[in-house]
Amino acid sequence: MKKILAYILLVLAASGCIYPFDAGIVPESGIRPVTVSGDILIGSVTEIGLGFVYPVGTPEGEMRRKTPSGSVTVINDRGDSYKGVKSGAGLYRIDTSAAPEDALYRLEIRLDDGREFRTPWTGVQEAPAIENLKFEVSDGTVRMLADLGGRDSLQFFRIDFEETWEYHADFVPDLMYLPGLPSADRENPQKIYRPRQADEDYYYCWNTASSAEPFTASSEELSENRLVSACFHSLPNTDTKFSVLYSVLVSARGMSERAYRYHYQVRSNSNATGDLFSPTPSELPGNIECVGNPSETVVGYVDAVCLAQARLYVPSNVYRETRNPESELYYPFPDEDGMYNFESLFARDAPVFCDDEIPTKTNVSWAPKRCTDCRLSGGSKNKPEWWPNDHR
Repeated sequence: MKKILAYILLVLAASGCIYPFDAGIVPESGIRPVTVSGDILIGSVTEIGLGFVYPVGTPEGEMRRKTPSGSVTVINDRGDSYKGVKSGAGLYRIDTSAAPEDALYRLEIRLDDGREFRTPWTGVQEAPAIENLKFEVSDGTVRMLADLGGRDSLQFFRIDFEETWEYHADFVPDLMYLPGLPSADRENPQKIYRPRQADEDYYYCWNTASSAEPFTASSEELSENRLVSACFHSLPNTDTKFSVLYSVLVSARGMSERAYRYHYQVRSNSNATGDLFSPTPSELPGNIECVGNPSETVVGYVDAVCLAQARLYVPSNVYRETRNPESELYYPFPDEDGMYNFESLFARDAPVFCDDEIPTKTNVSWAPKRCTDCRLSGGSKNKPEWWPNDHR
């Protein structure tokens, strides 16, 4: 029977995601095992993330602050070298867009602490064909589906994606509040309100998110090397991502069999679906070796691959609203001293509508600021250049 395993945290820096899984590693004294995430992307920009394993309970901020530092380089058997440029904590971008597909590649990492790591020479996995992208709605769930095709030699597939969605605030205010007035004017509705300016349009926003972990699949048991209607992502149709327009950019790649087995087991362990006798990543080693100390554990697997990309849009007619924003509007009321305290309201709420031409203490409705400023829900006013809608 297996020994009880120590739970640790893996930093997947390339995707910006930190999540717990059981890697079955007991670090040597004074040595913090390294994690490596990402693939060598031929014809695109390679992104490699370096991290450490941490005990469960380590604050996420500490994990993001303390990442390995050094140099990351992609080389091929023709003598070409592609040096990485640091783009963030533990993140390196390498321009491999002009790298030839018919070469062998390896990743080399040199850390400032003197340790060196490298992968074996590997050929480039071809990109599958994205034959179709579609969505379907059933039982209150929006499922995004892909048909992928490959040559006879391609049996293992991986899909990553980036979501982008437009959403709107609930209300466009008629009036704006003027904070910081002299105390004598703070309850005078003829002075505390002003019309909204044209540049105070906080109604339209956009937001993005990347897949936390890849979708992987195999055609080993199928009659041909194709995936049909593979569900790579799903969300409830009550998710506000669908409230206006939703888009998902799908990136598909082939995988080596060993990489597929490795990622499958990592996902099983992270989702607690592996059984008692399933191998942990430390028992199913990746392909990253510490130069001079092959026994040192390195968590990760790096393939050399080509990408195929396609975009899917999901319209708002799939969306089911579950709340009534009108129910959150209210009219301020005085406290026990007869004061309305508009100044304190402004800290959390915002004026919205005026029932008459002249605002008074009782005819201007207010709403939580999140209902009037779309930026408070995490998005921004930065509309992507490719977005099909023409408003901002």
